[in-house]
Amino acid sequence: ILSRPKPQRPQSWLEEHLLWLPDAWGHAAYIAAGLDSRETSLIGTAMEYKQVFAQLYLKAEEIDTMIGKEPEPLPVLREFNAQVIAEMQEWQGFLVYLRDQLTECRILSWLSPLVPDHMAREAQYYLEKIR
Repeated sequence: ILSRPKPQRPQSWLEEHLLWLPDAWGHAAYIAAGLDSRETSLIGTAMEYKQVFAQLYLKAEEIDTMIGKEPEPLPVLREFNAQVIAEMQEWQGFLVYLRDQLTECRILSWLSPLVPDHMAREAQYYLEKIR
């Protein structure tokens, strides 16, 4: 008899958020720092993502205090997951764009194309954990 995987508990979703959102926040800051100062538009975009991930992290902490030991996911957590998924998908698109631009030497930066590629893969892993 095949068993179905157990649905994740709210606490396990929150553990993922509390782990991966600061990671994404740091990655956005690293990207901004690795771009040449003349790449103002890209730096601005990276800093916007840094702010978004910081705010999402604070929201995750607040939800964590709300949920406590509830056995079922609260609607607020499901909505939060959807919000994070949307932001992470956009972030991945930005990272793929950066990777391609770095590969083709179209932007000024000391970053290797492997950096945004690695970050995009981590974002995908995070997305898989919370879907």
